[in-house]
Amino acid sequence: MTRQRLDRAARLDIVSSVDRGDDAVANGNGDSRKLEQLRTRLGEVDDLRKAASLLFWDERVMMPPNGSVARAEASGTIGRCAHERFVDPEIGRLLEQLGPLEESLKYDSDDASLIRVTRRDYEKASHVPPALTGELRKAGALALAAWGPAREESDFDALLPHLQRNLELRRRYVDCFEPREQTYDVLLDDYEQGMKTSEVSAIFDELKRELLPLLEEVGDAGEIDDSFLQGEFDRDAQREFALKVVKRFGFVDEAWRLDVTAHPFMSSPGADDIRITTNFRPSDLTSLFSSMHEFGHGVYEWGVDPALRRTPLGSGASLGLHESQSRTWENLVGRNRAFWRFFYPDLQQTFPRQLGSIDEEVFYRAVNRVHPSLIRIDADEVTYNLHIILRFELEQELIEGRVDPRDLPEQWNARMHEYLGVDVPDDARGVLQDMHWAGGSLGYFPTYSLGNVISVQIWEKAEGELGDIDAQRGGRFRAAARVAARAPVRARAQVHAAGDDRARDGEPDRREAVRALPAREARAAARLSAAAPVEQPPALHRLRAVLAAVADLGHAEVVLDWDSRVGMPARGAGARAEASATVGRLAHELLISDEVGELLERLRPYEQSLDPGSDEASLIRVTRRDWERERH
Repeated sequence: MTRQRLDRAARLDIVSSVDRGDDAVANGNGDSRKLEQLRTRLGEVDDLRKAASLLFWDERVMMPPNGSVARAEASGTIGRCAHERFVDPEIGRLLEQLGPLEESLKYDSDDASLIRVTRRDYEKASHVPPALTGELRKAGALALAAWGPAREESDFDALLPHLQRNLELRRRYVDCFEPREQTYDVLLDDYEQGMKTSEVSAIFDELKRELLPLLEEVGDAGEIDDSFLQGEFDRDAQREFALKVVKRFGFVDEAWRLDVTAHPFMSSPGADDIRITTNFRPSDLTSLFSSMHEFGHGVYEWGVDPALRRTPLGSGASLGLHESQSRTWENLVGRNRAFWRFFYPDLQQTFPRQLGSIDEEVFYRAVNRVHPSLIRIDADEVTYNLHIILRFELEQELIEGRVDPRDLPEQWNARMHEYLGVDVPDDARGVLQDMHWAGGSLGYFPTYSLGNVISVQIWEKAEGELGDIDAQRGGRFRAAARVAARAPVRARAQVHAAGDDRARDGEPDRREAVRALPAREARAAARLSAAAPVEQPPALHRLRAVLAAVADLGHAEVVLDWDSRVGMPARGAGARAEASATVGRLAHELLISDEVGELLERLRPYEQSLDPGSDEASLIRVTRRDWERERH
């Protein structure tokens, strides 16, 4: 086994927490202090990434649409700041100094794994300019805001400029690294560390060889009637039943949320803060399976050892493993006969008019029907991987320039017909159905199929150890819970914005107070520069940029505060306090920085040349006042 494979294996082990830091202490207080310094710095980076996660969740679930531009600015700044903190040379020095400690520890111990994994991520991140990371985050947020209306209207042209921008930025990202065997390898590595495009292609070629004949064979066996799964299904009733299911799985109100969004996803903006979303369509029951899918993601994050929180080890080992957990709960549990033997009577009571006369066996066969379909998240277990293969191929061709983004609908529709025999009626049910490309997540899609394969491998291992799962008390619920508990985890397992004026459950509106802060006005003032009668010095442009970053951090701070009062599960309070403190401290440090003082000093002659009532003079004067006051 190569060192790379050993490293991956270390991420897959679940090591007892009693082994945690004892070896570091045994190797001397100096090493222990350095390791603690590393943890402190990594904790700040994680706080910023959790804040970014909340901004994303809030944008997709709560934020009024007109807040999207300011949210994109804030997301870009938070992403850039997190990157800057992570690639700080001091982290590199600490990693270098901790090398002897790492070599003295067991390879798969927590401390050795933390040093090793951080070094690997640090070395990769150091190739990428923080400004590019900020641009990627900003562009992705803007594109996601455009994606919803574009899909609603089936208007690909409305999203096209954003896709082109995302591709341009992703190519710049790829160019930050030494050439790989294939261009796509760099993107894939962000989600499946060390895996190559050729390896995924070999897996997918085998799947395609097996699945296409199987699909024909199933088709020849005759149709299964699932027409009763289409009809009128009250959204609130769907949500109530979905909650009943996931609560049986382990969802608890104190740590979880279930919300409605256009495209299902899971987010964890803090320890003990798990948020799953789904789309309760009134015409079918697919939301039940997407809810179970997102629960699988959530329970994987929920199972992280508390000792690993606020470190690079505190999340899933890879997206493929993450998807293995979501697909386990969605398919191996959620489409199982024993599962519906337990839950189907409740579902019939929830929808008596639609399902009261439908036999359990008929329902079970219907939810397992194999039939080519338009929508990936609705696809059955046989055809699902063909949806992924299509996307995997197109992503490679897009990043290499072999397919022009303008031709995506045509290419998409042709391959849907070739692989699945399906004719795509419109772009909403075609190339616009997923949010991944809008969000800039090229390289993600293959992990879904890898997760399918891994989920069955893990399940077969569980059956080998546990015997006949369905015959045991608790059946697949308990078995899946045990699989999730042992699933691989790394090393073991201020106003929101312009246009976003939501109420704060009785909290006083802070907009007027916020207007007095120059950082909050920096973006608006920057728009006046074109009309300025005097040429503006570079120092003023730089001051505005710094103040805009302070404003963006303040934006995130307010969202963190608002969410803690309105949306956050109770158990998330501890992690939220850490994230809020980090974001607030960084905003303060940036505002009172020596750089701001130096810029203000350089701008004195320019300020004196201006009308005292002008926007520029007022901005410099008020910033100087606040800088001097806050420095104390």
